Amino acid sequence: LELLNTYVWNFAMSTYNDSVGEVDIIFAGGGTAACVAAGRLAKANPDLKILLVEGGRNNFNDPTVTNPAVYLSHLAPDSKTALFYKAKPSKHLNGREAVVPMGGILGGGSSINFMMYTRAQG
Repeated sequence: LELLNTYVWNFAMSTYNDSVGEVDIIFAGGGTAACVAAGRLAKANPDLKILLVEGGRNNFNDPTVTNPAVYLSHLAPDSKTALFYKAKPSKHLNGREAVVPMGGILGGGSSINFMMYTRAQG
């Protein structure tokens, strides 16, 4: 994440160090919305120290994020970039459970969505 005054701390690979000292704003979760908000705040006030805390790995130069051709790797059961949530069985799905992949990497769902906007049918 290339923001001049924004630091990223994640559990897999810490990029935060104690020399930064106190921070002004902490985002719990490094999903799409947090990254956008942190970027806008950093641009609006370069004196702010902003910290993003993300449980997933950093997406910087990650080929599974920058190369759309490997999109399906995010949907593999052993994916390290996605979290999978199961819905309750539904009669509308013949008793099946819908599985919803969510971003489990810096950038959230925008890092794993094939660089496309997607939404549910309704």
